[in-house]
Amino acid sequence: MSQSYASAGIKPDSLFVDFSGSVVWDAATTSPAIGNGTITAKYIRIGNLVIYMGRIVAGSTTTFGTGEYEINFPLAPTQNTNDNLGTIWLRDNTNLDWIAVAFYNDGNTAFQARGMEEGAGTIWTATTPATWAVDDQFAWHLAYETQV
Repeated sequence: MSQSYASAGIKPDSLFVDFSGSVVWDAATTSPAIGNGTITAKYIRIGNLVIYMGRIVAGSTTTFGTGEYEINFPLAPTQNTNDNLGTIWLRDNTNLDWIAVAFYNDGNTAFQARGMEEGAGTIWTATTPATWAVDDQFAWHLAYETQV
């Protein structure tokens, strides 16, 4: 009979790999810079499945770049560009919320956020779905397949 994590003294969060210092938040034209904001991220690999979670919180010296945003993966995904990877949430400092679907960028090296408007939706940028400001938050929870 196998033990549960709790009875074995294992905290489930300790199974995740910290990816915070390796996150690349990029944009198509000019890259954003986190400044005194924070980026936290972690992932866990179970076989070929990767679960990846993270959060960006804008600080007073964060700059938001220009062009469509993308964020790198901790492990390379399989080549399947049409998959929905999970959800992304943006909360601005006035407590308004937006939800997006995460999908692969053209090279399968990062993910982008596509707003859930009717039709194709809009890829998120520094001004879409809202203009970023201090204390705004961008969080993701994704699951994808890797061959690495």
